[in-house]
Amino acid sequence: MANTNFKNTVFWKDGFQGEAEGGFFFRSFELNKFMAGIEERGGTVVGIQFEGNICEIICESKSNDDETIEKEVHGEVD
Repeated sequence: MANTNFKNTVFWKDGFQGEAEGGFFFRSFELNKFMAGIEERGGTVVGIQFEGNICEIICESKSNDDETIEKEVHGEVD
């Protein structure tokens, strides 16, 4: 079964050095469901990238299976 528990997972900004603090929260129900769906289909989430208002979920490469998983997640499979 896929690991769909991201409660204790922290993603850090590349190149960040120095001290950090928390305290800013938002509810991420849809993001959690989306990431769980990726893992239920065999993907492994390894990062998150933000560009403006777009959030990209980055997964471990599975060679030729990558395209199939991406299409399943987006409902594009015939």
